[in-house]
Amino acid sequence: MPLDVTSLSLRDQLAMAGITPVSMAVLEAHKTAQLHKHRRSLLAAHWPYLLVGLSAAVAYWVTRTVRMPISDVVFAVIMLGVITFMSRALIDLVCLITGTKLLGHPQWTEYTLVPWNDPLPVPELILEVMQRAKLVQGKLLYGQLVQNEVVLDPYLVVQGSDGRYCLGIWENDEVIACATLD
Repeated sequence: MPLDVTSLSLRDQLAMAGITPVSMAVLEAHKTAQLHKHRRSLLAAHWPYLLVGLSAAVAYWVTRTVRMPISDVVFAVIMLGVITFMSRALIDLVCLITGTKLLGHPQWTEYTLVPWNDPLPVPELILEVMQRAKLVQGKLLYGQLVQNEVVLDPYLVVQGSDGRYCLGIWENDEVIACATLD
């Protein structure tokens, strides 16, 4: 039987449903730590500069050692284009051989789940909290850290007029933090 929640704050509704949410400070600390852990790789962040520098150095060396009948400027531009392409291929080959991943910029995204029973790969413990939280009048938000189109750290938050309350944080099947049930 649903609770009569028309005049209660979201915090009171959660308390009546027997849910003690995870502190939002825990969620924010986790989000900050995960951004630091999954930061963009140095090579991914600076490969354009490496590419231009390498290409310019080789093009300069070639123009100084090879004499062609065309102007040095035209030859340098042509060589710069060819060497830029070859340098990128070399960087890709080195990454492939060494197994280095070019990790892109990680970004937190969040969207509303409507209805609340959207199928999610949620651990059983957090799923129990989510099922009980259906009794409250609030928006269920699903947040996730995305890097290179891979979801790294999802979380669930319920939002109402009086604030946001975290229901759980997990990675794969491992629960990092979960609201407690009374």
